[in-house]
Amino acid sequence: MTGDTDNLCRAILKDRRMPYLAALLAVVLALPGVWTGWQLDDHLQRLVMLGPPYSSYEPMDLFGIANGNPELTREYKDQGIVPFWTSPGFRLSFFRPLTVLTVWLDYQLWPASPSLMHLHSILWFAALIIASGYLFRSLFGAGWIAGLATLLNAADPTRALPALWISSRHVLISTFFGVLFLLWHDRWRRGGWKLGSFLAPLALALALLAGEMGLAAVGYLVAHALFVDGAHRRSRATAMVPSLCVVFSWFLIYSIGGYGSAGSGTYHDPMTDFWIFLGSLVTHAPLLLAAEWSSLPADLANVVPADQHATVLLACLLVVVGVVLALLRTIRTSSLARFWSVGMLLSLAPIAATFPSGRLLSFVALGAAGLLAVYLGRLVERFSSVKAGSFHCSLVHAAVVLVLALKLAIAPLLIPVAAWLLDSIDDSMMEAISTVPDDDQISGQDLVILNPPDQLYYGAYIPVVKRLQGKPAPGRIKVLAAGPTEMEVLRVDSSTIRVRISAGLFSGPFGRSFRSTSTPMHRGEEIRISGMSTVVQEVDSNGDPTEMLFRFSHSLGDGRLRLLRWENGAGYVTFVPPPIGETVALPPARTQFNIF
Repeated sequence: MTGDTDNLCRAILKDRRMPYLAALLAVVLALPGVWTGWQLDDHLQRLVMLGPPYSSYEPMDLFGIANGNPELTREYKDQGIVPFWTSPGFRLSFFRPLTVLTVWLDYQLWPASPSLMHLHSILWFAALIIASGYLFRSLFGAGWIAGLATLLNAADPTRALPALWISSRHVLISTFFGVLFLLWHDRWRRGGWKLGSFLAPLALALALLAGEMGLAAVGYLVAHALFVDGAHRRSRATAMVPSLCVVFSWFLIYSIGGYGSAGSGTYHDPMTDFWIFLGSLVTHAPLLLAAEWSSLPADLANVVPADQHATVLLACLLVVVGVVLALLRTIRTSSLARFWSVGMLLSLAPIAATFPSGRLLSFVALGAAGLLAVYLGRLVERFSSVKAGSFHCSLVHAAVVLVLALKLAIAPLLIPVAAWLLDSIDDSMMEAISTVPDDDQISGQDLVILNPPDQLYYGAYIPVVKRLQGKPAPGRIKVLAAGPTEMEVLRVDSSTIRVRISAGLFSGPFGRSFRSTSTPMHRGEEIRISGMSTVVQEVDSNGDPTEMLFRFSHSLGDGRLRLLRWENGAGYVTFVPPPIGETVALPPARTQFNIF
């Protein structure tokens, strides 16, 4: 890098318009998502927002499945909205009224245009990048390091899914207001901007009303008080009180409203399952940090077979240790580096409560960009202090170029790739659902699916998609098992089958979504839903059923039942039960959800 080139790069990064230039870059990278249509959870949100005759749900149900009422859970089991193995007190309900409002506006203004809905999300993405740019300038000053941090933040591929997936818009909105909260708090505390003392708590409240992700901003608030705010200790503590009062009020509303999760094996509410949440935090944190620093999708951890989880965790720990060792000197000698590091680590708490996903790394990406900018700034300073042409100079030069090439040239290309991948997964689901019969008779039948690849997207979403398409949908759905596992089906009598599952009932990537390990199933346990009872015959050491007896209210050949099985490469086909006393084997179901 010549002196002229170096000066030009610094001049561009120092430009006051850098937040807007970075936002433009982010928009360009995310634009392929405009043509991807509705995807996965978007279909359910569409059903809810269109209202009658499509759905009887209210808009506030947009981010919820069940509220913990056992009677409601039983009703959902009868319909097939949740599987028969769902925990009796299952609750999965999130309080995101501000995000709901933005989706409601979509359906008031352009209900038939997913492209405009995607553009709406991308505008929030651009606003987030601009706000982040001003936060970096507030903390770093008007120099080139703030511009570099802004650029790194905009090019981070972990921001792809929230910008490309309408259902994940809450991440963008919550992070946007969380960044405004930090910006206004910093300007109040270090710049003497008194209005910030009122606007900062307001922005935090809006972040929390957009989604639980807003809690991550509190981690940066604590880090700010520890490493950035230069006032007296008591003054720093007092300054956090208004914001903590906002958080307490939000927790109160959240608790009284019955929001949160319970009975799930993939969502862990710290207010009800603290120790399980803590264990999830310990195991998920390395996966999430490794995904952020390596730019590999954190979601891959969800499709790795259970017997390889330890290997993946070890590999992620090695990545994290390597990053820590590389940055340790910078963290020790820079208070801003400590701020970004601690804020980044504390921001992991809200997102570690569920399965690892890159779409949730928005606040982690903010801290990583700031920390990396500090590190690269120190490298460049060291580079300028050594003799040009020396080995040390060349080594530092190569390190800077390599990091920038990875973060600003290669990693951003993963954003349009994510748009293609998300669209591909949705196409797979829609193609599978298209193979489900939609003749006039099915609306009065119970659809029994023996081995779908996934209970939610390939099972419960069948009536959702059929109704949106204006086609007949099954009256009720009964999923017997799901995931990439072999099954043996024994015909016991005219209305009873025994199913043996080699890898257990909860073997798929989302197998534990509806049943927590704290509520294991037991041998001899019977679960009754409308038209079917299930008796657990055998379980493994984790309470995972490996053999179950299914008794139907009607003969398997009765016209009130429609039996389907999954056939790799063909989707759903009619299942013909074997003769009484005989067994048929079904191979593992394979889709993008279980690629290994």
